[in-house]
Amino acid sequence: LEQGQRLLLRLSMKHLAAAFLGYMLVAFAAVTVVQTTTLQNWDASYPLIVGNWFPQNSPWQGTIGDVQIADRAVSRQEAYNLLSGASHLPTSGSSLAAAYPLTGAGNFADQTGKLPDLVWQNRRSQETPDPPATGQGARLHSEQWLQTEGAATPALQRLRQSSQFTLMATIAPASIERGPDGLLTF
Repeated sequence: LEQGQRLLLRLSMKHLAAAFLGYMLVAFAAVTVVQTTTLQNWDASYPLIVGNWFPQNSPWQGTIGDVQIADRAVSRQEAYNLLSGASHLPTSGSSLAAAYPLTGAGNFADQTGKLPDLVWQNRRSQETPDPPATGQGARLHSEQWLQTEGAATPALQRLRQSSQFTLMATIAPASIERGPDGLLTF
């Protein structure tokens, strides 16, 4: 081979080796991300927290009216119906992993009976939570949020078995400046 052809072959081999190495790095990164973002890696000892990111370092501010979690994904038609104004997940009772209507005063019971009650958490423990406006849900901010009295293990086990879930929440953020930090921790 001529010197020019050898140089071209050497450059081509370098490019091919670099491309292969780049491909392997991207493939490894993709596999790592998939492996680290599965429901199997979620800690079953954690409670369900509404309005604060565990461990209370990123509070969400606004009002939440209902929280429902199903152990399956909704269909396109079901999603369309929800976005068109349906107020509850279109699941049979057996698909609901948790359902908390957050209206009224006091703590909130899971309507499925599968998870512990959501209990008010307050940084200023002597004070009672800010009362929400009638029928508008639980008012959450940096000083108060909701957390189950125990681990959310039963719901997490169901989500792990199905490898899918739907979360529905009626929310009204206090400001659109912030993202969904701390909206729900599971």
